[in-house]
Amino acid sequence: MRYVTTNIRLPEDLWKEMKIEAARQGKRLADIIRGRLMSALPARKATQKKPRSLCGILKGVEIPESLFEEAKRSLFPPPEEKFPELFKK
Repeated sequence: MRYVTTNIRLPEDLWKEMKIEAARQGKRLADIIRGRLMSALPARKATQKKPRSLCGILKGVEIPESLFEEAKRSLFPPPEEKFPELFKK
């Protein structure tokens, strides 16, 4: 299996929880994170519709519509919100 290296930001308490779990199991933190991600994803079927992706950032991860819209808005805010000084009257 080929792996891709990526960076993610985690809440400190979640990071500590996973570090402790890794130490208890004698595993690396990366193994614990991969395991949790794999167990959280639904089993894929060949007939399953293609999941929504957020510009390739979350390829293959099912995203509820409301969360998708919220994430899209936070990543790509309207120009008048991002640069209010340009839209002052």
